[in-house]
Amino acid sequence: MRSFQRLEAVTDASAKLIAQLRELEGLRERVRKAELARGSRRVDRRKRMRIRRVDRRKPLTAARA
Repeated sequence: MRSFQRLEAVTDASAKLIAQLRELEGLRERVRKAELARGSRRVDRRKRMRIRRVDRRKPLTAARA
């Protein structure tokens, strides 16, 4: 009887772990898709707005010229 109870406990734990693994895989896929969608917009925004870096070693008047 004890071996049957152990087997039942292991089977139950395995089923729970498999369900959690599937849920994590689904969440990972959703995150990946969200990152891809967000990344494409960020690249477009960077292409539109180019901000020139100011060299701090040069005087401010030289940097504006």
